[in-house]
Amino acid sequence: MGKKKKKFDNKKQPISIGVKTLVFIWIAVFVIIVTLFAVSQAIPGEIIERPTYYIIAIVISFASFVMTTLFSVSILNHNKMVREINEVNYAREMRNFAASNYGIVTLVDYMLMSEEINRYVEHLKTSRDFKLYMRENDIALEDVMKNPNDYNFLTLRIPFTLPSKPVASVRFSRFKFTKENKHHLFVPCTTANNALVLYNESEKLSNVVVNLITKKTSAFYTPDTVIPFSKIKLNLTMLSLLGVSTTGWIELYFTNPEKLEKSGANRYKIISSQFKVDGFPTFVHSIDSDIEIQE
Repeated sequence: MGKKKKKFDNKKQPISIGVKTLVFIWIAVFVIIVTLFAVSQAIPGEIIERPTYYIIAIVISFASFVMTTLFSVSILNHNKMVREINEVNYAREMRNFAASNYGIVTLVDYMLMSEEINRYVEHLKTSRDFKLYMRENDIALEDVMKNPNDYNFLTLRIPFTLPSKPVASVRFSRFKFTKENKHHLFVPCTTANNALVLYNESEKLSNVVVNLITKKTSAFYTPDTVIPFSKIKLNLTMLSLLGVSTTGWIELYFTNPEKLEKSGANRYKIISSQFKVDGFPTFVHSIDSDIEIQE
């Protein structure tokens, strides 16, 4: 059996070439200096000896410069190689960390839609803090601030179950409601987190809560009427407690919506859903600025 050939590592090439070049230059300079010195000693006369020593000095100076430069380049290449190896190892560790610490939400039970509580709406008019709101895509936020009485403010509440890796926050980048074969798109009002994650102690379920803004003239919502949505598509990003972000979309399907007599909320039984992750989980500090507003 023949001997196995060793794999050639290109990353080691700059250092090995640099060391070999330095050794070769050192030997060549030594040979040149010894040769010139021997010639100067063999041929008498000050005319020959003095230029020879000048030449030896120039050769030594030039060789020192070349060897110093090559040595510096070798160190630079070595540091670059070490940095690249460290970056590859860090990226691999981050991928493994993200893969083992991502979290998703599973939306279950009933979705509730109701008019927002009046005191919260009045507070919004003075604070103008829209970070927990999404608006229909044909609404200008400036007009909402100037003419809030022309708009409906709704609250959407969806129960969900937590996976083994708890979700710290949820951010929606787009809602698409399908009603009577027509689509109503909602987008975030700001780039901040636009959903609350609340835990219901009595039901032992968590709830994701987000507020919606629609025009009173819009066909999306009519007070005292059951809104017959057939499905909703949610584009969202979830952040785990350890900072792993997962982006994807969820589609929820409903039948037989009903209006609750006590609260007046529309209740939608989630009969089926599908979930898809876009890309791989990533490690981030915050999802507030990681999603662009989609018009």
